[in-house]
Amino acid sequence: MIKMDTDKALDDLSSNESSEEGSLSEELSSVELSSEELSSEELSSEELSPAGSSGNEYSSEDSLSILSEVSSAVSLSETKEMNDLVQDPSYERGFAVHGLSTIDDKGIRGYFDYDGDQNVRSTSPVWTLAPWYSKYSIGLDHTFTRINDNYYRYEDKSKKVEIDTADSMISLRLDASKEYTEPRQQGEAWPHLLIGQSGRDYSDSPYFDVRKIDDMDEFRVTLDTRLTYFNDAMGDDANPNLHGSGFYIYLYVQNLNRADTDSYGQMIWFGFPLFDNRTAWCPEYGAADGGKEDASGMFIYQIPQNKFMPASFWKDDAPYGDPDNEWIHIDFDCKPYVERALQLAHERNFLKNTTMDELYLNGFNIGWEMYGTYDGEIQVRNFQVVSVYKEQN
Repeated sequence: MIKMDTDKALDDLSSNESSEEGSLSEELSSVELSSEELSSEELSSEELSPAGSSGNEYSSEDSLSILSEVSSAVSLSETKEMNDLVQDPSYERGFAVHGLSTIDDKGIRGYFDYDGDQNVRSTSPVWTLAPWYSKYSIGLDHTFTRINDNYYRYEDKSKKVEIDTADSMISLRLDASKEYTEPRQQGEAWPHLLIGQSGRDYSDSPYFDVRKIDDMDEFRVTLDTRLTYFNDAMGDDANPNLHGSGFYIYLYVQNLNRADTDSYGQMIWFGFPLFDNRTAWCPEYGAADGGKEDASGMFIYQIPQNKFMPASFWKDDAPYGDPDNEWIHIDFDCKPYVERALQLAHERNFLKNTTMDELYLNGFNIGWEMYGTYDGEIQVRNFQVVSVYKEQN
């Protein structure tokens, strides 16, 4: 993962907000992760894990507890308020495109404005696109194709982005075979292709709708997704402790209580592993963010994939990408797992003084991290992060 600036916090957030912390006693059931899921003996100091990071992994010896099933639907009759926190969910305002490095090329290097469409240029994008550590800067040099009035394509030598504003769909393709000339080495940065929003954006336009997590009865992530292409260009050269490809959603769960001088600005990368070429089902995972120069050092947590995803992108014991694959629908309440993530963070000496009532949802990113020579394309449709407030009986 990439460093996140503390100044993404909103200035007008109160430093003294508090509410009663919920209990996990009825939500948790203790089971051990098997050694086949996460074995400490198999993990090197450069292990990339499903999260694409290294160090401080949980093994079977840690006896991780996994949450029991939670409700998968909200009854509208008992709902007080529901809000989609994602701005411009159909991508009609385009994208601001970053450079190639979070260290020395982080600024905006171009815009996807659908070839100067006047309706797009009259507003500022709230979405960003980040091709971190690619060889090619798609913001500066790309080929644009208008497929129809609502469907657009941007591509360069290793990346392709397709946007369908009528269907609220985006397709992200990253061909790492065009990025690597030899197998990736330990400590070497890997190419990303990410889209996202945060509580502080790069213009005066609206930003991701920051919410205090403890105030919400639920907050749900919903989307449709499918793997439309995958190619393994590594073969026998792959070291699963070093090489892989993953497609993730990371929510920014951040302490925004300015009165907490020890932990203000610290965060959890709260992850949904939609795809990992090394396993059909990613296990629960917690680790320090590391493995490369710009790593944030913050805590990464990933939900067990089989808890939020009804099917995987695998077929016959291997990743299966096809443009005719069926869409997989995801609708998942995240709040109990944020409580779980904070518990694990405390156990590993992260956010030690942070409580649930200090945590805010402050943005997200979605996309590829290719830490091996793999090519892949995934489509995401109707992505929402929904806050739910219920009537109190």
